[in-house]
Amino acid sequence: MNQIFIIIRREYVTRVRTKAFILTSILMPVFFSLIMFLPGYFAEQNEEDTSRIGLVDHTGWMSEVLVQNKLVLTPLPASTFDQIRSMINKKKMDGVVEITGEKGHPISVRYYYNKRTSSSLIKKLEAITEKAMLNKRLTEYGVKNPAQLLAQVKQNAQVDTVKVQNPTDKSDNDVIRYIVAVTLGLFIYMLIFLFSSQVMQGVLEEKTNRIAEVIITTVSPIKFMIGKIVGIALLGITQIGIWIVLGCGLLFYLSVGMHLTPGGFSDFLSHGAIHLLVQIGLLKIIIGFVLLFICGYLLYSSIFAVVGVTVNHHDEMQQMSMLVGLPLIIAIIVLTVDTVNNPDSTLSFWLSMIPFTSPVVMMGRLAFGAPTGELIISIAILLVTMIGMMWLAGKIYRGMILYTGKKVGVKDAIEWLQRSLTSKKNE
Repeated sequence: MNQIFIIIRREYVTRVRTKAFILTSILMPVFFSLIMFLPGYFAEQNEEDTSRIGLVDHTGWMSEVLVQNKLVLTPLPASTFDQIRSMINKKKMDGVVEITGEKGHPISVRYYYNKRTSSSLIKKLEAITEKAMLNKRLTEYGVKNPAQLLAQVKQNAQVDTVKVQNPTDKSDNDVIRYIVAVTLGLFIYMLIFLFSSQVMQGVLEEKTNRIAEVIITTVSPIKFMIGKIVGIALLGITQIGIWIVLGCGLLFYLSVGMHLTPGGFSDFLSHGAIHLLVQIGLLKIIIGFVLLFICGYLLYSSIFAVVGVTVNHHDEMQQMSMLVGLPLIIAIIVLTVDTVNNPDSTLSFWLSMIPFTSPVVMMGRLAFGAPTGELIISIAILLVTMIGMMWLAGKIYRGMILYTGKKVGVKDAIEWLQRSLTSKKNE
């Protein structure tokens, strides 16, 4: 047992000190946190400054409507197109809005520019103009309070979905559930593939460099394989832990430190997407993510370890890794096409139980509130399959680790496994 711990420590320490591990551990949560907040932040900053956008109002009343709707532009005297173009070319104005329209005719709005402004300004102008035209037309027809009448007449139809097991779960959570399902599903796929590939690459390098020949003189091949797999698994858990801590810290800082939420931690939790994440069961999702990753990684790393001992070149390794990873790719396709639209469909349910696809598909179903019992069954099946696969991989690994030079295929691995099982039975 002490030998396994030494190998685990070796695999963990040598990788955790690499620059690649340190950089990815720090930069990944920073990258995703900035993706979540910066687009909205910059859009908000860009929308604030309209002082260098002029307004030529030929109607005589639209400028007041714009001010009432908190869109303040710089008033300009009536100008021709040449005068407007001259102001923009001389950079006196970034752009000019011209509003024309006679009584009984539709309002026409034009925006002149050299450097295009944000699309949000155009959309806001369209919305204000449409509302103003409607109010003006109703007033002309004798309606005394058109705004109040429109508020009473116009009603948005909305279908609220209520889950009987959790009546407080609202339908507006579906968007955040979709984002969580796709993001964590892709994430768990990448992590399993990334760390399992490290096992395969390490086995191949130690085999081709003849390091394995030295190591197995002091430790059995099975213990060597288990130590390598567990060591890299601890590396993955460490990295996930760092991502969770840094990610939560950055989200808190960006929300509170940048004054996106004025209050303290309680306001941070109750603000926007953070509140929705807590509402859909963030703790259960995180626990499920960690368990599915660990079991999925141990299953696939065992298979990838066998691939590492049955190939002799990196080209072969890449081809075989794509073949072995095919079930995960199928799981991603099902997740994005079927699971996010109908998480309880027959296809999604059974793929969330099949161990080779369950880490990804069950992660997607979990975001949509899959029952805890189904999560436990899925992990239990994954765990049993993982133990069986590690046992088979250990048998193949022990016999094939010293095969170098000779081209070894799947047929050779199966023959070795049969001989190993037969000899064990005769004993």
